[in-house]
Amino acid sequence: MPDSHYNAILAVPAYHKDQWNFAKKYNLPILYVLRDSAGKKTINYKLKDWCISRQRFWGAPIPIITNNYGKIFTVSENKLPILLPKQNKNCLFSSLKDYTNWMNVYYDENRFIRETDTFDTFVQSSWYLHRYTCPDYMEGMLNSDSVNYWLPVDLYIGGIEHATMHLLYLRFYHKLFKDMNLVNSSEPVKKLLCQGMVLSDTFYYISKEGNQIWTTPKNKDFQRNKNNQIINAVDSLGNKLVHIGMNKMSKSKSNGVDPNTIIHQYGADTLRLFIVFAAPPEASLEWTEKGIQGAYRFIKKIWNITFNYIKNYRNNKKQNKSKYNNEDLELMKQTQKIIEKITDNFENKYKFNTVVALIMKLTNYLCDAIKNNKCNQLIIKQVLMIIIRLLYPFTPHVCFILWRELNGSQDIDYAEWPKINYNITETQKKIIVQINGKLKKIMIFNFKSSEKYIKNKILNSSIIKNTLKNKKLKKTIYIKNKLINFVLSE
Repeated sequence: MPDSHYNAILAVPAYHKDQWNFAKKYNLPILYVLRDSAGKKTINYKLKDWCISRQRFWGAPIPIITNNYGKIFTVSENKLPILLPKQNKNCLFSSLKDYTNWMNVYYDENRFIRETDTFDTFVQSSWYLHRYTCPDYMEGMLNSDSVNYWLPVDLYIGGIEHATMHLLYLRFYHKLFKDMNLVNSSEPVKKLLCQGMVLSDTFYYISKEGNQIWTTPKNKDFQRNKNNQIINAVDSLGNKLVHIGMNKMSKSKSNGVDPNTIIHQYGADTLRLFIVFAAPPEASLEWTEKGIQGAYRFIKKIWNITFNYIKNYRNNKKQNKSKYNNEDLELMKQTQKIIEKITDNFENKYKFNTVVALIMKLTNYLCDAIKNNKCNQLIIKQVLMIIIRLLYPFTPHVCFILWRELNGSQDIDYAEWPKINYNITETQKKIIVQINGKLKKIMIFNFKSSEKYIKNKILNSSIIKNTLKNKKLKKTIYIKNKLINFVLSE
């Protein structure tokens, strides 16, 4: 354990496998702090009171009024909704107390004062997904039929601050709606994807007054010491900066990056591609200039491949042969395997960085095929268009242009996702043969072989035929393209 001679280490070998093995090896005492009968399952709540009012202009007005004697009333339903007054452009940070004409209201010639606090925005954002299912419903808060048709939401994406704030309020509202018999489900979402933070190099200098001032370096030609700290950063005023490593981007630490600068220099597609490729969605992303440049180079690579193909194809149309050779088949096979992996990552795993890595891998296969100059030109074009279609969700602007240049049948916006052709990816399949769950042999078949053909071929093989001789077959279990198990009567 690194630095263990400087730190105290907590060990609970009775409840940790590795620590148990360590304690046993060195004859260390193992203390049991829990007994089977000592504990019980409990649910702990850490909910606190929620102050839902804010002293600002923007927000939903609170439907409360007060008379001249200080008595509080709720606004009647026929007077709802309460709309905000037209904001004074000269008072961008005003509160509703500045709008006396709106604040004073009369009912039956009696003067009332409207509540000038507004609701916390979570009061609205905690149930907008419910209302989205029935935006035109005017008979109540929610249309149960519509809400129950659409909810629960399949996937909730948010940072850690969402998981501890908005998601908490969202679940509170949803359970309240269930108590009101407006929804059937117990939870508003099926799955949470908690995205990571964006980290950036962070710097400060000490002012003449001794204050720590967070700032951004002017230079980019960084030098680092053995601890990977940048040692030559200076700001625009010439202050020598102290580097404290990668930290979450924030205004307070002045370590954010202006996306407009990146877009102006490299384009929006480069920015998008870098963000999804730099790290898995749930991990923290380290912002680096080299990463941006790498994404930019890859987009240029796809661009150059496309226009080189267009140029060469126009000059070499005779190379468009009708029969496929081994190189064609191998490129098609690798393409189909990568389509299958990418589709699975998109639909089930949300590992978009892996998707981009697979697209880069397929691009390298294509470059090798072009270099060898043995592949059918139509196969080259087909694979190139598949790469562009796979890349389109990340770099839509560049892919839209390249697709048109390759004369796609329609705009890429309407192009179907590449389909998986298993006839190309698989030519053979291995079938595990079992009797009463025990392995007897493995047989290889053509991938297109039917279940009936496979069963007959296995039953007529010498080993299985002799084993089943004079035995009564109770049932046959067949798992497509994988296994067959013959269950015998006792």
